[in-house]
Amino acid sequence: MSYRRLLLPVIVAASFLAGATLPAAAEDDIVIGAVLTLSGEGAQSGEDILAGLQRAADALNGIGGIEVAGVFRPVRLEVFDDQGSDRRAAALARVLILRRDATAVIAGSRPSAGLAIAPIGAEFRRPMIDVLGLPASGASGMVPYHFSVLPSLEDRWMPAITFAVLVRRLQGSASQDLSLGLIADDGVLRDAARKIAAGWGLQAAGEPDEQTGSVVLLLDPPVQWQTTMTFGSGIVIVPACQDAIALRQSRPTGAILCTGLWWNDATTSAPEPALAAEIALLAIAQAIARGRTAFGPVLRDVLMLLDVETPIGPIRFGADGRNVALAARLYAVESDGLHELDPADPSSLWRLEP
Repeated sequence: MSYRRLLLPVIVAASFLAGATLPAAAEDDIVIGAVLTLSGEGAQSGEDILAGLQRAADALNGIGGIEVAGVFRPVRLEVFDDQGSDRRAAALARVLILRRDATAVIAGSRPSAGLAIAPIGAEFRRPMIDVLGLPASGASGMVPYHFSVLPSLEDRWMPAITFAVLVRRLQGSASQDLSLGLIADDGVLRDAARKIAAGWGLQAAGEPDEQTGSVVLLLDPPVQWQTTMTFGSGIVIVPACQDAIALRQSRPTGAILCTGLWWNDATTSAPEPALAAEIALLAIAQAIARGRTAFGPVLRDVLMLLDVETPIGPIRFGADGRNVALAARLYAVESDGLHELDPADPSSLWRLEP
C-alpha cells in the first residue's frame, strides 16, 4: 500500500466532517502549533512529523478547512524548531499560545521535549498532543490537557520484551542470568526501559553505547547506529519496524523483533511518526468539528470523549489522555520481511531464521 493510497481515506474522512457543500466565506484560520526538533539530534523524527502534519493540513484545506458552527476555517500550521533544547521547546510552546493563539500544540520529536512542553497546556488550558508517546508515569501531573495519540512507551515495548524474556527462559536461562542491554542516548527512554527491566527482575546492563545483554533494546534512530553492530547473542528489539528492517540488512543472522501499531507497518513506506502526526491532526479536526469551536477547554472536553476509527488507526483517549484503542503487534524481522508473532507462543521464534 502506497503512502498516497493511505492518505486518500484521510481526505475522504475530512470531507465527511466538512459536509457536502462549502460556504462562500471562511473566518480566520485555525492555528495548530507544533514544536519539533528540525535541527540537531532528533531532526529525522521532527521532519517526519512535519511531513505528516503538512499532508494532513493540505488534505483538510483541500476541502475548505474545518467546519466550525457552519463556517469553514482553513488550517494554518505554525511550526517552531526547538533545536534539540527542552528549555527552548517549553518557551516556544508559550509563544505559540500567547502570541500565535494556537488552538493546540503538537510535539513529539524527542520524549524529553514532549515532557517539557506538556505542562504548558495545563497552564493555559490548551490541548497538547504528543505524537511519539511518553513514559506511562511521565504525564500523570499533566492531565487533563495532555494527550498522546500512541500508547505509552512501556506498553509499546512490553510485548517484545515479554516475548524475548520468555524465549530465554524456555531456552534454560534463569532469571538472574538475564539482562537488558540498552542502546539509547535519550535519558527519558533509558529510564522508561530500566523500569521495564526492573519489573522483570532484569538488570539494565552497560552504558548506552554497549551492545551487551540477553535482550538488547535499541532505541536510537538508525543515523546513530554504529557501522558494525554485533549485539553478541542478544535478542534485539527495535520498536520501529522500519528501523528494524534496516537493521536486518546489516545483521543477517540473529533474532530481531519489532512492534507495530497498525497493519500498514508491513507495507507502507511512510515513517511511523508521519502516520502518528496525521492521526493527531485528524483528532484535533474532528474534535473541533464536533465541539463546534476551537476554544481550548471545550476542545479538551471533546477530545476526552472522542471515539472514532480513522483511516490510519483508531482514536479513543483514556482517562490519562492516552490513546487506548491502539495495541502493539509483535513481529519477527526476517530477510523476506515481517512475520507477525503470537506473544503467547514464544516457541514460534525458534521456527524462524537463526
